Amino acid sequence: MNSSFDWITKGSNYIEKEKLAKALSIFNEVIKKDPENIRAWLFRSEVELLQKKYREAFKSLKTVINLDPGHVEAWINMGNTYRELAGVRRGKILEKNGPKSLIHFKFTPNEIKLLNQSLKSFNRALKLQENHENALMGKSGVLLSLEKYQETIETFDLLIKHHPGSRHYFHALIGKANALKHINEKRKAKKILKEVKKKSPKNSDVHKMAEMALKYL
Repeated sequence: MNSSFDWITKGSNYIEKEKLAKALSIFNEVIKKDPENIRAWLFRSEVELLQKKYREAFKSLKTVINLDPGHVEAWINMGNTYRELAGVRRGKILEKNGPKSLIHFKFTPNEIKLLNQSLKSFNRALKLQENHENALMGKSGVLLSLEKYQETIETFDLLIKHHPGSRHYFHALIGKANALKHINEKRKAKKILKEVKKKSPKNSDVHKMAEMALKYL
């Protein structure tokens, strides 16, 4: 295994196996030998995000963008990193107290700034590649967090329209139902959630999410 491509492939396999330290070690070694290897920097940012090393992830992504300002995946990862950072406190509350504890949750001004930075990153990705699946999913989630419900619905609709068979399809329907609930369109939301329950595998995560969403509708 001599080429950078082979080593990066091995590193990405380690990510899939959740062996993040080994993956990071490989990407660092590739970067040491080839400092302008965009794929290695991008994969390194993904590992750093999974490890919740947000500052390091930003540095890796900024390196990718400096090397290639039009790199769609880098802008998407940037959006995801800002969004993850904004949601740290929310995640801790959810883990400690459960879903009911988030009913009256509000983001702080600093967290809202991070969400807006996330939104800018996803919009940049969509400007580079219109209707990109992951960018639409990321953007819609941020808009929902910012309580921009009509824009959320419109963005989820784009994802549903352009990526009907994607892994995000049912999540998009659930997200749209959540936004509809907030604008008092509960009947429409209920119809969508029942559709998800009917069409999704019974023991799947999306099926359980739809059940929970119906419970709190």
